[in-house]
Amino acid sequence: MPPRLLPMPARRRQPPVVRQTTTSPPPPPPIDAGVDAVIEWLNKINLVAMDLATTQPHKHKALSALIAAFGRCRAVARDVALLLRAREQRDKVPAAPAYGDTAPVADSLAMPLWHALELVRLTHLVVSATEVDKDDVANIQTRIKHHVAGVKVREVGVAADFKRRHRIGADVAGAVEGYAAIQAQLEKEALSQQDADDAREDLVRFGHFMKSDFASPWHVQVVCDALMRAERREIRGLVINMPPRRGKSTCASELFPAWYLGRHPTHDIIVATHSQNFADSVGRKIRNAIQSPEYQRVFPGVRVAGDSSAAAVFEIIVDGASARQRRGNCKTFGRGGAPAGSGASCLLIDDFLSEQDAYSATERGHLLDDLLAFRTRLAPDAVWIVINTRYHEDDVVGVVKRDFADDREWTVITLPEFAEADEEWVVTVPGGPRRRAERRVFRRKAGDVLWPERFTAESSEQLRAALMKVAPHKWWGQFMCRPVPQSGAIVDIQWFRHYDYADVMSMCKQAVRVVVSVDTGGVKLRERGSGGYGARTAITVWAELEDGRVYLVDVLAEPWIYPDMLRVIKDTCRQWTPTDLLIEDKAAGVEIIADLTEQRDWVQTPITAVTPVGPKETRLAVASPQIRAGQVYVPASGSCNDVVSPRCPAPSWLDEFLGEMAHFPMGSRKDIVDTASQYLNWRRENPVWSNYSDVMESSPAKRALAAAIAGPFGRQGVGVSPRQRVGAVRR
Repeated sequence: MPPRLLPMPARRRQPPVVRQTTTSPPPPPPIDAGVDAVIEWLNKINLVAMDLATTQPHKHKALSALIAAFGRCRAVARDVALLLRAREQRDKVPAAPAYGDTAPVADSLAMPLWHALELVRLTHLVVSATEVDKDDVANIQTRIKHHVAGVKVREVGVAADFKRRHRIGADVAGAVEGYAAIQAQLEKEALSQQDADDAREDLVRFGHFMKSDFASPWHVQVVCDALMRAERREIRGLVINMPPRRGKSTCASELFPAWYLGRHPTHDIIVATHSQNFADSVGRKIRNAIQSPEYQRVFPGVRVAGDSSAAAVFEIIVDGASARQRRGNCKTFGRGGAPAGSGASCLLIDDFLSEQDAYSATERGHLLDDLLAFRTRLAPDAVWIVINTRYHEDDVVGVVKRDFADDREWTVITLPEFAEADEEWVVTVPGGPRRRAERRVFRRKAGDVLWPERFTAESSEQLRAALMKVAPHKWWGQFMCRPVPQSGAIVDIQWFRHYDYADVMSMCKQAVRVVVSVDTGGVKLRERGSGGYGARTAITVWAELEDGRVYLVDVLAEPWIYPDMLRVIKDTCRQWTPTDLLIEDKAAGVEIIADLTEQRDWVQTPITAVTPVGPKETRLAVASPQIRAGQVYVPASGSCNDVVSPRCPAPSWLDEFLGEMAHFPMGSRKDIVDTASQYLNWRRENPVWSNYSDVMESSPAKRALAAAIAGPFGRQGVGVSPRQRVGAVRR
């Protein structure tokens, strides 16, 4: 083997001035960090070599040759490094000699990697040398040929034998990672006996013991705590409402039955779902969990009987138990199944009604009878657990809470995607042989998302926006656990007509009157930074044309403090120059009316104090005929019968307005709807001509309007010209 290249000695001749450099020598190659780190280092050296093309051509030539040579050996070097790592894992043969300065001659598997790394060491020597001449370049090229040959002429038989012996395929990297994961899991299982003892007492720890991907955020701990209280018979009726994909079925239908049967191997469990196929899948997961080695470490001797081990029906036996001892069993049924002849110490109803069936009045009509078929199977001290995504007011949860309210005392766990109020949940972590029981308190503020680690607030907000546009009832039911009628209880949003929001200013110029309707919040002053959600103040702006059409042109709703409330009302009047300002004469509205009447720093729109009469539902019901008659227009969010191709996108407030209107009175917000019913009822009692002189001629449009709103909408009167209205603001 040729001798290693040593740093070049200083030349006797005086070097040219052009070869003087002030750059610091590069750092040594990170050979111990692996091939990828070396490649990154060579990329940096390549940039240095580019600058030497004119000043030091021999050095540039040597570096280029070395870098190119390593490029030809890179793939082999990476493969060999992976094989050495796999051998170190399995055969405990260290891979360090391949990265050392001395050639590992006795290790034929490591030699190709050593040759490749020698090219890297040569590169470092060359780049660190002061000068490189023609003879040095020739010597380096000879060394390159030697090391490249050492890489290419490798003992492939040794590698093939190692792969075959350890059953390693073409994906060596995957084998290395998989083996490392297994070893990490085995290290965790070094404490598995203690974990098994804890899992026997705690459902959360049982989940972690049985499933490597099991996650236990705070809401899962709340659900598991309720299930454990049911197992202890502290509660006998449990309802769990959560959005889909948040872990409720994993905890309640997969882990809990197996854990329950391990603690009570003589009890019977019935699991009922929406279809038999899904029931078989659930039963198979429970059965496989009980048959697993992990389960045997938690509940030794509790097994699935060999003579009864079907997915939908299997029995539980205990090793060493007498043949006279009763066997427990687990049975899973689809809705409409025949549980006759079966009993249950624990009844689990999981997604008993599918989403499609939940929106079918026919299927919902059979729901009570289907539930009764399973209710009659319960033992006297049995627990009944209902887990279901909310779809409709009369879905499984709705029927159970209504028709079985007196059957037992129900504990309801409702965890919406966004908290609608501040929440506090107290759970108890069971104690064990080596630890005491622990009390934990989880708090969630209004507006916080349920599982931010997996479903961020941004992603949930995007989902909310998407569903609110096309199917608001799905958002409120499935994700907020508060189902509302699909088309609203009082107002069907399809009653609204539509207009192109690009024409909003021209609509206001043509309007006979523009009215601002205000519903103030229930507080006069709310402390900033308190973190709470105060009552909102809502403002809507309406433009009414001569022919009786009413256009919603603006909506604002925020929990403003009192000074901001005043400012926003003034700004709104300044922007839209309304003819009338309606303010609800209660709560903060009393002060608002008084202050606006006294102040002079705004457009001083005439104020009408409106005293609400009757409940909110009645006020909207009285106003709804105007909407149903097609007199009320809202901006178009896309092509529709009224607007073929809108020239302007709909304003951002439209979704909130329609959503609140669709869910009223069951929605959490009612303030925007209050402003709408306030204006529409005021309009009914104050027809458009009542603001003007009665000496002007009536047009056909005015007579048509008078006929449209006569009777329940007010008395008939003579019309007036919009150009001669009294108190109008000139536009």
